[in-house]
Amino acid sequence: MPVDYDIYPGTLGEFIKTTLLAPISDLVKGFPWDFSTMVIRETGSWQDVMKTDLNVPYFHGRFLKRKPSAKSNGSLVFSPPRTPIEFTLIIDREQWIQAEEYNENPRSTYQPTESMRSVCVLLLPFQSY
Repeated sequence: MPVDYDIYPGTLGEFIKTTLLAPISDLVKGFPWDFSTMVIRETGSWQDVMKTDLNVPYFHGRFLKRKPSAKSNGSLVFSPPRTPIEFTLIIDREQWIQAEEYNENPRSTYQPTESMRSVCVLLLPFQSY
């Protein structure tokens, strides 16, 4: 799924979460996923999207190459990546366990807690071109 080159980390994170909401919801029908405890990382570098400078576009300075002309004065032009940039959504372990319990008994209630620090990595690749 293409995104703008100048997308900011917060917007990128929300876009990925919104895009993955339907597939995640299909995993456990009716479970109220809490995206605030999930982490999004760029798969190749394992960079946490939200731990970058939120005031600088996420792809700033990447995918640029020197303009191939004698008159370019070293100016840079955008060069799309050869392969899509993949992102991984990480669901905290506690929430994953709650989702499994909910799946077994849909009447159970999910209440997020502050103790959700261990994680369950659910590889739901999201590709950006």
